[in-house]
Amino acid sequence: MTAEQIVTVLKDSVTLENCPDCILEELSEMLVSPLNAKYRARLDAVFLIAYDSHRKTRTDLSEKMNRLYSTITLSDLSLSVFDEKLAQQLRLHLLRGACTDLANLALGDYADMPNPLEITKKVKKKESI
Repeated sequence: MTAEQIVTVLKDSVTLENCPDCILEELSEMLVSPLNAKYRARLDAVFLIAYDSHRKTRTDLSEKMNRLYSTITLSDLSLSVFDEKLAQQLRLHLLRGACTDLANLALGDYADMPNPLEITKKVKKKESI
């Protein structure tokens, strides 16, 4: 807020409407620095909170994607135990489940969607009907 804006607000105040302009200008000059300092401090706090929230969200997403990838990798490695026909069916189930969830997480993050797992839940409900 500038000194002129403060003077305008003070003039519009009911209790200070009859106050001389020189006093209002001095008062506004005295208030500019503390008000700007408080504004900057509040703004910094808001930015830090937003940054921490964004960082936590990114960390959570990264952990989810790493868990899904580990599950997919271990499942794919364990399919070598089964015969070829059963392994192919299990691999298809793995692709429809965990790989779809991983792709939805990645694409949802890229598109900045609020909850990409809702896509999978909606699709599964439609397929079961």
